Amino acid sequence: MTTVMMSTILIREEIGHEELGLLMTEFPQLELIRLPAGENLASLGIERLAQVEIFYGSTLSAQEFPLLPHLHWIHCPKPYLDQIAFEASASSESLLISTTKEANIDHTAEFALASLLSFSKNLFSWLQSPYDVDNLRARMWAAKEKSFLQVGLGVLGSEIAKKVSEAGFKVTGVSDPASFHPCCEVTHPTSALKELLPQFDIVSLTMPRDHSYEPWFSSELLSLLKEDALLLLFGSGSVVKLTDLKELLLSGRLRGAVIDAHFSNPKHLEELRGLPNALVTFESAGYPIEKNHQSFQDFLYNLRQFLHGNYADMKSLFTQLNPPQ
Repeated sequence: MTTVMMSTILIREEIGHEELGLLMTEFPQLELIRLPAGENLASLGIERLAQVEIFYGSTLSAQEFPLLPHLHWIHCPKPYLDQIAFEASASSESLLISTTKEANIDHTAEFALASLLSFSKNLFSWLQSPYDVDNLRARMWAAKEKSFLQVGLGVLGSEIAKKVSEAGFKVTGVSDPASFHPCCEVTHPTSALKELLPQFDIVSLTMPRDHSYEPWFSSELLSLLKEDALLLLFGSGSVVKLTDLKELLLSGRLRGAVIDAHFSNPKHLEELRGLPNALVTFESAGYPIEKNHQSFQDFLYNLRQFLHGNYADMKSLFTQLNPPQ
């Protein structure tokens, strides 16, 4: 018979009375420590923190990790890990980390399609130049005539590819490894980007925002974008250097750029806000936010597995720091 572990859970996320009741009823052997929002972790005391094996929350800084010497599992109730500095853990190789899938992923894909169609029909230009009728009509796009390159075919990239394909655009995917994708006519590896970029009318970048990326989509790659192309940027914003993007937008070569990605310093986006061909929406694509009950259900399931040592059966584990795109 498997021996059930005795554990202490530190809860640093708001949970309802019903959810708390479920925990206490099913797991009476557990000690639950609730940390009010905004309260310092150190206020709980060194001895009490040393008992914590499980952390339920979306924020844990590099300075706080040493306060939890026996931490073995983190469950993040949100889809992103960018506020959890797990690299700072002394036992990062054995630390279990699980998260919750993005509940509003379809909202973001709808937003991507809406912004794409707005630029296709020059809706923003009609506002700025209402009397330039002949030019605006001549520059309108029809979906079936335009090609769409989706770089990154994770959960969000796949949903965007699905929505855009259903709207009539011809979708090509870029992912490593390159393999069949039901929403793409064909997929290519990222090594083919230089050859692909000059061929596409719309380029969408969707790198997971729970990881940091150097600006690998360099000024050279930006310069390869087709004239009058549209760039969509969701997920992680660190793939592009904003000064390079601003220079390209000011040159008039691009039809526009849609930017709803995560940036460690959002102030850098201010320089792009005033540009007529840049739509900057400050991570608003996933709204309206819907309550994600699945997150707590995933935690309960994983907790059962964790307490019995069935780590291999836990859901949504990050077993590597750089999952494939």
